Amino acid sequence: MARGKHAGDPNSFEDTSSYRRNRNFDEDSNDRLQRILRESRNTTAVENNNEETTNSRENLHTFRNTSMFDDEQITFDDEEGGLNYKKVAIVVAIVIVLIVGGIIAFKFLLKKPEEPEVPVVAEDEPKMIEKIEGYKVLGKINIKDIEVEQYILDSTDENALKKGVGKLYGGALNNYGNLCLAGHNFEGIFEKLSELEKGDKITLTDRELEETEYIITDIFSTEPDNLECLLQDDTKVELTLITCENGATTRLIVKAEEYEETSESGEINTNTTNTTTNTTNTNVTNNV
Repeated sequence: MARGKHAGDPNSFEDTSSYRRNRNFDEDSNDRLQRILRESRNTTAVENNNEETTNSRENLHTFRNTSMFDDEQITFDDEEGGLNYKKVAIVVAIVIVLIVGGIIAFKFLLKKPEEPEVPVVAEDEPKMIEKIEGYKVLGKINIKDIEVEQYILDSTDENALKKGVGKLYGGALNNYGNLCLAGHNFEGIFEKLSELEKGDKITLTDRELEETEYIITDIFSTEPDNLECLLQDDTKVELTLITCENGATTRLIVKAEEYEETSESGEINTNTTNTTTNTTNTNVTNNV
């Protein structure tokens, strides 16, 4: 059964090779047509892309030359094309404020806290001891010629005289009156008192560490009941030292007065003045 467009006598068909040529021509035409269509579509797409790119560039240029908050463009030029000094001044002022603020903040952050002033504590000044085994210390006596340096205590009882020199009678140290001091004839105390001579020096130091120098004016022995050595004269700064001798049968008395510089004539001056003396009935030299 015959099929197709040329069904019938096979002899009616054209030459087979001619048919093939026609068929190949149709296929080539179809390929060219398809290629033309693709190129046309590609050209259209490129043109569209170019147009979109151009539009995007125009939009970006427009955005850059416009303010987000204002319809006017940002510029320092005024409407006539000159420099806008007002805007320049504002910018300069802002810069100055930022710089000044930065400097202040920098100094504040680096500023060290002020250290509190520490009061200057004076070094402890030397002070005389207050007491020796319960006895109040009044001062100190120093006799360089016989190497005596002892504290002066406020008592002449037996225990006090074992520890130093005691105040027997009179007023305050280095003051007007006759200060009478008693001491045992012990080594380091008044053992060598008899070796002193007139003109030798004695130094008394009070509790304020003020020193007064005395010069010996008389040395003598007396009976234990003779109290003339204790007489007071309020016009003198006088010192009397008392100790026992000869098995405590007599008393050795050393009298001294406040020393003043030698006069031009070479005489030793004291603060002695003519005055009457008072007597006392106190008999306390038996303790020495």
